[in-house]
Formats: sequence, C-alpha cells, structure tokens
Amino acid sequence: MPNKRSRTSTTRNPRIGKRQRIDPDATRQSQTPPGDDENSSNTSPLPSIRQDMSRDELYEARAIAARRYGADRADLLHTQREVRRNVLADVTNTVASSEEAIKTKAEDEDLRFVQAAGKKFVAAMMLWLPAGREDEVWAAEEDESFNLLDRFGEEDQPTNKIQGALRDLYQVLPDEYRDPEDFNGWIPAAFTAGMNDQRSFTVTRLRHRPDLFDCTTGQLSSQEQRRQFRQRIGFRPKRKKPDEYYYDTINVDVLHADYEGKYDANKIFLGPLLFIVHAAITLGPGTAAAMKSNSAPPKVQSVANLWGLKRTTPGMIAAAAIWLRWVLSVDDTFMATGPTSAIEWQKDFEYYLQLLTEGLLKKKPSILNIFRVWDNKFYPNSDEGLANGVDSDDEGDEGRRAALEEMNAENGDGSESDN
Repeated sequence: MPNKRSRTSTTRNPRIGKRQRIDPDATRQSQTPPGDDENSSNTSPLPSIRQDMSRDELYEARAIAARRYGADRADLLHTQREVRRNVLADVTNTVASSEEAIKTKAEDEDLRFVQAAGKKFVAAMMLWLPAGREDEVWAAEEDESFNLLDRFGEEDQPTNKIQGALRDLYQVLPDEYRDPEDFNGWIPAAFTAGMNDQRSFTVTRLRHRPDLFDCTTGQLSSQEQRRQFRQRIGFRPKRKKPDEYYYDTINVDVLHADYEGKYDANKIFLGPLLFIVHAAITLGPGTAAAMKSNSAPPKVQSVANLWGLKRTTPGMIAAAAIWLRWVLSVDDTFMATGPTSAIEWQKDFEYYLQLLTEGLLKKKPSILNIFRVWDNKFYPNSDEGLANGVDSDDEGDEGRRAALEEMNAENGDGSESDN
C-alpha cells in the first residue's frame, strides 16, 4: 500500500514551524530610547550653539548630541537586523509554502476523488446506505464468510445488509482509501457529501426536463399536476378493500415494456423511460433526448466515462426505477420516504436491488435477460457484463420459474397485505 497521505487536521496549527515576520516600525516604537526620555528622545531638537555659551553649556550640548547620535545609530542597526531577519523569514516561508501547496493539492485531489466516488455510488450501487446503519457500515470489517445471497435478510438482523453495503463501497473506493484511520475519519463525511450532491443534482436534472418523460413543463410543475400520473407509478385499489388505495412496488406501468395491466417477469425493468432516466444521469440529458428521438447524440464528456462505467449493475436499474417513479410522483422533494405520497422509496429501492441481485446469483432467465438488454443498450462494446456467459440452470423450465417469480413478487412486495 502506498504511503498514507497526510490530511488536514485541526489539532495541528499550520503556522507552527514558520518564522514570524516582524514589523520594524512596530518594534522600534515599543522600545524605550536610551537615556533621559525628555533630553535624549530622537524626536527632540538638538541644542543650538551660541558664542556666549559657557564651557559647561558646551559640554552639555555635546553630550546631548552624542546621545542623540547613539539613539539614531541604535535604531538604524535595529532596523537592519529586522530587515535581514524578514528576508530570511520570507525565503524560509516561501519554501515551506511551496511544500504546503503540494500537500494541499494532494489533499484536495483526495477529497475530490472520494466525493466523486460518493456520486458514482449513488448512480451505480445504492441510492442510500442502510437506514440508521450508516455508521456501522463504515465501522464494519469485511467478513470473509459472508454470502451475497444472505444480504437481504431479516430487518432485526442487519449484519448481512451492512456487509452487502460494505462490499458496494469497496466497488468504488480502492484499497488506497481503506486505511482504518481515514475510512473511519474524513472519508465518510466526504463520501456522504458526494452522495447528497448526486441525489440533489439528479432531482434538478430530471424534473427540469419534462420532455424526456413525454410531459409538458406544466405537467411536472406541481403536486396537483403530477397527480394525474399516479396510476402509472403503481397507485391502485386494494383487492380486498377496493375503497382503499396504495402504491404497488412491482406492478407498475412505467417499469414494464408493453405493460398489460399486471406484473410480468419478462417485461419488468424494461420500460423505455427507464433507459431515458439512466441515460440522463450517466450520459447527460442531451444524450437522453437523442436516444428518445433516435438521433445522433451530442459529443460531450459524460460521467459514464469519468467514472469508468463498463457494465450494468443492479443498483443502476434499481435507481432508475426509483427516479422514474419519483419524477412522476406528487413528492416535491426526494427523501427516503415521500413526504406527500408516503411511498417508502428506500424500501422500494432495496426490494428492487434484492430482486435483481438474487436473480443474477440464482441465474433466473428473466433477470439475466434484463441485464443483457441494458448492457446491449449502454455498454455494447464491453465484455464485463454481469450476465455475460451466464446460462440459467434450466432454460426449459423458464415458464415455471417466471410463474414462481410472479407469485413471489405478488406476496413479497408488501403491497397486498390489506391490513
């Protein structure tokens, strides 16, 4: 591991070790001139020499002149010494400042890198760290016995969620940034700042481009206007209590390709607007608009390049699903729980993440197809796709698997409890 770079610390005074520059005028004014203050002050006039002066008066005038000359000479020598000291201080501090500038530049680069990693984390891995467990994730040590299939366990046993989130952190933070002192010191704050910034930026980017969602500016401008889209994002009556409504998590129009009024394992997460959302986030709204109109995209630098994105991840798809539903929702702000809709966005995100992650690990045909479609659209020249070269355990059993997935989704989304 490379040598650990020093970080800015409030316990170390940056001025210690530097020579103090002295103002000669200030120090000279603070000194008491030698001799009698009234007679020897170097601001008092010299006595005049007259022809009628006595010998004693001449001696006294000579003594006053000598004291005045001594005081002026002392001031001159003092000033010269301080000038030499200040020249030395300037040279010393210039060298020290250059070294400090190099160190500060390195620290700034580290800070920017970690903040960028936080942004990438939100776009590609997780919209949020496990609720109420953020500090535990940063403090956790990697458990080699952890099984990814156990990541989404019981709520009262958060260890597996913490381990899963820790591994996602490691996907964006290389070894050089995992020194315990830093990982439990300045890095969490910088990383979290990047996460917050990315969520805020995405809110603005998506809500300010209604054309990407086949909407007018007015249709996305207020809660009342966006209420017209409730059915498209899962708002429906309960089966057992038709006079009561809820937001379904998985039986959602905009998440499906060619939606036919019900959840379809072979169409979920393939809704065309999902691709537009992901393109807007990682490639820019101009490219998203070009994708929508089947025109040539603009030649611009994208975060997909800056972040080195080379394959579709479960977090990308899950995040796109949440962002798409939120854009069309009545919520003005993006929070873990919708302040107006009461949709539990973070829980829905974790559900999507679970569905996609476990589907990959269990080689479910419908899930593998989702990743292949996304990779073909966004990373066609990459050979790092998570579904590349992966075959389901039994392709001939796909129909039965799909039916089982539909049943699990219906019972597992928490929407049909009808309490």
